[in-house]
Amino acid sequence: MQYCFSSRSSTLVTTAAAARGVWLTGAAITDIGPGTISPSGGAVLVAQGDALSEIDTATGSVRRTVTLDGGRRLAVDPARKAAWSAGTSGGALRRIDTSGTTAFTVTATAQLPDGAVGFVETDPATGNVWVGVDGSVLVFDRNAKRLATMDGANTGANTGDRATAAAFDTATGRAFVVRQDGGDTGGGDDNNGSLTAYDTTTYKEAAEPVTLAGNHSQSGSAALAVAPGGGTVYVTSPAEGKITKLVRRISPKITQSPTDRSVRPGEKVAFTATAEGEPKPSVRWQISRDGARTWTDVEGATKNAYTFSARTAYDGYRYRAEFTNAGGTTRTAPVTLTVAEEGNDPGSGDGKPSGTKTVTGPEGQKLTVTPVNNLATEGQKLKITGSGYDETKGIYVALCVDNGKGELPTPCIGGVDMTGGSHTSAWISSDPPDYGEELAIPYGTGGTFEVELTVDAKDEYTDCFKATCVLATRADHTRSGDRSQDVKVPVSFVGQPPVDTDDGTGAEDGGTSGSTGGTADDGGTGGDTEGGTDGGTDGAGPSTTAPSGSLAATGVTVLGVAAVAALLIAAGWLVRSRSSRRAVDN
Repeated sequence: MQYCFSSRSSTLVTTAAAARGVWLTGAAITDIGPGTISPSGGAVLVAQGDALSEIDTATGSVRRTVTLDGGRRLAVDPARKAAWSAGTSGGALRRIDTSGTTAFTVTATAQLPDGAVGFVETDPATGNVWVGVDGSVLVFDRNAKRLATMDGANTGANTGDRATAAAFDTATGRAFVVRQDGGDTGGGDDNNGSLTAYDTTTYKEAAEPVTLAGNHSQSGSAALAVAPGGGTVYVTSPAEGKITKLVRRISPKITQSPTDRSVRPGEKVAFTATAEGEPKPSVRWQISRDGARTWTDVEGATKNAYTFSARTAYDGYRYRAEFTNAGGTTRTAPVTLTVAEEGNDPGSGDGKPSGTKTVTGPEGQKLTVTPVNNLATEGQKLKITGSGYDETKGIYVALCVDNGKGELPTPCIGGVDMTGGSHTSAWISSDPPDYGEELAIPYGTGGTFEVELTVDAKDEYTDCFKATCVLATRADHTRSGDRSQDVKVPVSFVGQPPVDTDDGTGAEDGGTSGSTGGTADDGGTGGDTEGGTDGGTDGAGPSTTAPSGSLAATGVTVLGVAAVAALLIAAGWLVRSRSSRRAVDN
């Protein structure tokens, strides 16, 4: 039995026609992946049953090899110089260190449940490995610790459907999983598969599952490809001999809303709004001169920031941003412009950070933050005090994403400050491990502490204009599963709606123009343009419209299906499922 590897693509082919490379002898090849020493060429990793080998593509010689009992499936993580091996029916899952040029080393092992292993794939962003076993998907970290299990029954798939292919989009943090029906209608199968998208951080469904009619495994496993950005997904159906193209549509979701403004005549006014959606939504600003009964488009105001000079005549005008894409239309809640002549009070406050907020935790502990409103998006200093905390439990204090009641607040902006120099977070502990004695701050009498942090609205992983951020305490790494120390104080950055404060008010100045999420533009005529109306209303929150019957009206990701009779070949694809490269010449 012979196999040929192309030296240009490092891809297994089953014929020598038009191929340039060498013939490889030995046992049947069960999987293949790129080399990790030089992924662009020079070597490939080949699984031949129990043997995992690094093959020189120029000579076909084996550089090094390791025997992995029961190994058949292979997933390669070139960025971390590692590979994962598993069998086809449960057994051991192994992580192999492929760095260097000496022998391979198994660095972590987990036991998979009994069942058919449909795929083993690594998430390029995290290094976690995803394994399909029967209808479930199991996720393990680099130490082979299981992080999550996603049951296929929760996706609406038949109980007999098997997870057979997976692919990732790092830009959106999504994993796409295909489950195929067994194709035995006499045994209760329905011949239909499904495609499910998961968030690679929370492992929750990120889109409504899509039925893949006629996609079953009687003629082979499906293959899966994801275009960069995750907007288009291709799934093969061997039983039907076709490829299905799925296009994602997400109606616009407001991520930053404008706020009321109070100014003097002649002052610059800047309203800012942003939204996310697929495809990327367009924006236009609208004005109402009659208390939000009718609305007019502002000529030329088609950027995220709408800037103009205030005039006395604009007093009481209302403004909103309207975002539109193929999934629907969403509008921000209307805001009011107050323009007061010199000598009149245009509003309280001067746009500076303000307000104090205290929240009581599950064990009666109290967390107080100052300020909480109109925070600067970079370098904002916060004073945080706590009391009544359990002195036997260490905590972290940081600006983190609020994932809901009972869920760990994570990730945190700036990560954990392990040097004590950035002041993005603080570690409070009266009995830290030895290595933390110079970093941890001990509790005061009665479980008290006081720290000052310097926070930003976003870092390379998290954006508080796209997620709900809170100043939180949570148990430190010595008790990471303990939720009793979770206390979360809401905060508001410039341009965001204010939060309630201890004196019962929001931001003292009623909001500001915002400092992120758009480019300043004069937006046309600053509200002087006359025109028709669109019948809009002044609802209390953002409004969304979409074509009748479209799930896009709810803001939920949906995937529309269109079959295409074409080869699965497209330049620039981000990921290809390894099942499409698997071939054995019997």
